[in-house]
Amino acid sequence: MNLTKAQFARIEKELCRRVNLPYPPPNGPYDVSKDATWTEAEEADFKIWLVKYLRKIPGLKLMRKTAIENWAGWIIFDLGWKISERELCQKK
Repeated sequence: MNLTKAQFARIEKELCRRVNLPYPPPNGPYDVSKDATWTEAEEADFKIWLVKYLRKIPGLKLMRKTAIENWAGWIIFDLGWKISERELCQKK
């Protein structure tokens, strides 16, 4: 199942909203490794939102929740922001 451009844009818009970046990006695509960071808690909260969003898409409604959660994890791995260095240092 592929997402439409509009569905993909909705996910990108939410990603940007959560780190206070404008969408669409004014100067081309954001660099997810440099332009913003978030905490693990923020990432987990986004994943909850993403799973709920994906479960509303007609072609995905019949998928098992665990399959959608796995897919959401891959989307976050591909598009998500880097975990903040400050939080990583605190864990060491």
